[in-house]
Amino acid sequence: QAASRGSGRAAGSAAAQAEARQILNVGGKASEEEVREVAEKMIAMNDPAKGGSEYLQQKITFARDILARTPPPEDAKEAGAEEKGGQGEKK
Repeated sequence: QAASRGSGRAAGSAAAQAEARQILNVGGKASEEEVREVAEKMIAMNDPAKGGSEYLQQKITFARDILARTPPPEDAKEAGAEEKGGQGEKK
């Protein structure tokens, strides 16, 4: 059963990504920067203060988070740095 649940998660993830791409109208090769730019524009267009839809803003934010892979929490970053010999990614 555990194996079937694991494959279900992978399928769900692929389905979530496909839905996110449809929401943002971006292709499979869209960069993280492109995803963020498109989402920002769509969120601004759907501002509830200007008559837009809060529901659509939530869907756009969901799509952006799925495709742009929001940064992991600080604890996860530190764990990743330890696994890589203590050399975390710095910009």
